[in-house]
Amino acid sequence: MLHCASRKEQSAHRSVTADLSLLLCAAGIGALAEHAAPHWHRLEVLALDGNSSIGDSGIQTLAKKAAPLLPQLHTLRLSSTGMGDAGATALSESAVHWPRLTLLGLGHNSITERGVVGFTQVLQQGWWAGMRELHVEGNVFLVADSAEVDELKAAARALCAMHKVEGMVISV
Repeated sequence: MLHCASRKEQSAHRSVTADLSLLLCAAGIGALAEHAAPHWHRLEVLALDGNSSIGDSGIQTLAKKAAPLLPQLHTLRLSSTGMGDAGATALSESAVHWPRLTLLGLGHNSITERGVVGFTQVLQQGWWAGMRELHVEGNVFLVADSAEVDELKAAARALCAMHKVEGMVISV
């Protein structure tokens, strides 16, 4: 696992491995997408958990600039990144670029019912047919009962039935 916590450490690492964990701000996502682009096609795990300064703008940059470069990605961990509905929407709109995604961690952000709708549509359309774990615990929509969250769970159950998967973990 490559873990870069500072600019000094980041410059010390010259290659991107199949597993990448970084501490970044929103601007760093764009720079990383541009400079590491030749190597991203091999990346399978991207863990940005705990980078609360990424926010919606960083997640939108990730979805727009980096998503097309990550065809092998199977694990995307974005818990506690300061993401709201705009970032969640951008992620769901980039689903076509991540057909191998099996784990998506979105816990402890500020996603509301509006942000959940896009993920429900992605599951219903079968873009993430291999999805096995979707972590959405600790988001704003969990404060109250939500029809959107119920729809997300229903879409996950339907996807499991369609692909004969024993179950999908949805942490709420």
